[in-house]
Amino acid sequence: NKEMEETTTTSVRINNPTCTKLTENEISTFIKDGFIVRQAVAPKNLMSAALSLINGRLGRSNKNDDDVTRLGGDIANAPDVVALGRCPPVARLIAQLIGGAEKVNMISGCQVALRFPNAVDSLVAGGAACQSIVSGRSWHTDGLRQGKKHSFSLLVGIALSDTVIRKKQNNSNNKNSDNNNNSSSNSSSSGDDDDSNINEHDTQDKNCDDSNLGNLWVWPGSHVSCHTLMRWPDGQVLREKTSSVTWDTAGRDGVRDGLTAEPGYRDEDGSLPDLGPGQPVSLKAGDVILAHGLLAHCGGPNLGCDIRYMLYFRVRHADWSNMVAAQMYETDMWCDLEGTWQALGRN
Repeated sequence: NKEMEETTTTSVRINNPTCTKLTENEISTFIKDGFIVRQAVAPKNLMSAALSLINGRLGRSNKNDDDVTRLGGDIANAPDVVALGRCPPVARLIAQLIGGAEKVNMISGCQVALRFPNAVDSLVAGGAACQSIVSGRSWHTDGLRQGKKHSFSLLVGIALSDTVIRKKQNNSNNKNSDNNNNSSSNSSSSGDDDDSNINEHDTQDKNCDDSNLGNLWVWPGSHVSCHTLMRWPDGQVLREKTSSVTWDTAGRDGVRDGLTAEPGYRDEDGSLPDLGPGQPVSLKAGDVILAHGLLAHCGGPNLGCDIRYMLYFRVRHADWSNMVAAQMYETDMWCDLEGTWQALGRN
């Protein structure tokens, strides 16, 4: 496995959070990279209500329970968490990508995704969150895990806590860094019409701190690769046969040597293809990431001191079931994201 560089994501910066309509630049970025980040979208009062519910459940829980039991089986459908996926600023972004509010299947639940510092539990065991380094084979898609090539239309993540990536500065170049930071600050406040591909939470410095705070990791452009790699209809990927395969089970590393069988589609048949370096996403509480359902991603390790709080909504086009029945997703990865059609040159 290749060791990944800690690079950060780029996304279109929108200085005016009240401007909820996606720009042409954002839609083009979504098509190319498979995701976009929009800053300061989620209302603070709704985030506070969701955090109050989650933390209240944690305070009453048994420390030996897993996450699902700890938070209560009804947490995914609790009104205080579902409200964030349905609130107008978020709902408008979703509707624009899917093709209109009437074409969005009603959001009824979400995943409350917590990452505890240096903790291994049943929800992260075996994944990148249990490892100190994210590799090019650490990725997954939800469809790969669920046995469906295209299990939903849009993955919507709402950050309830900060996983902000900051620069690591050396004493020898503090003066230069300060000058660069001042220049960046001036340019980042130049106006609402600045559509440069820079997220003000992010940095282009590859040597960065704070990238292991339970950050979501993504592989930009991998939605196109995954559409090719994943077979129809079960979404499985042909594993790569290697002389040895390293994997993690229940938080313990193990090595299987001398594979002689032909490669197959199961974990024991080999490794997932190496997609190369991924990128940790830099988010502040209230930021929203909208990702194509086929985008390769994973949860990174939390080596910090705070719990990482995130909500994930998996949104479907209202006609998703009929599209599956018609096998449209076998060849068309954009059929349920009508908001991209104009940019793609489709009717």
